[in-house]
Amino acid sequence: ALPICLVLLLALCCAFSLAMPISYPRDCVYVNHETRKIYEMEKLWNPKGGYAVPAVLNGKNVTYYVQVCDDVKKDFAPSHCNVSSPVLLDMGDVCLSVGNRKGMFLDMDPSGNGIRITYYHGAATSAVTFKQSTIYFECTAKDENALVFEHEKVCGYGDQTHFSFTSKLACPNNI
Repeated sequence: ALPICLVLLLALCCAFSLAMPISYPRDCVYVNHETRKIYEMEKLWNPKGGYAVPAVLNGKNVTYYVQVCDDVKKDFAPSHCNVSSPVLLDMGDVCLSVGNRKGMFLDMDPSGNGIRITYYHGAATSAVTFKQSTIYFECTAKDENALVFEHEKVCGYGDQTHFSFTSKLACPNNI
């Protein structure tokens, strides 16, 4: 028989772990209290290091390296991309941060069809403006993940890069 202290300690540990909220290594969860839905975006975190997203900017082929809820792994992007960022813009000879994980913001997509993650405070575009990126996530019944570059918009408060990401893993769960 186990001593009563050990039994109580095990019971307390089990109760404490069940009472704790779901915790993921990247802790990237959005809860919509109005709809009572929870979006667990870290499910889209790519263990290979990120996603390579081809694009054309000003007539030039470029590649964005994107990771959800974390920085792109150093060995996933080319070696000249030596900056930590969840979104990197590789222009062949130069690689720029298009947002900072510490400046991450999760919110409902204005369309109401999902959520968005915005990464602020990437590379400086002027003395007071910075690159930023937004990924719009949309739930789909299809099994594949589709991360697509939409556009880059230059505006007064910094360059904005938009992506869309449709996936079954972007679908919410009930609370």
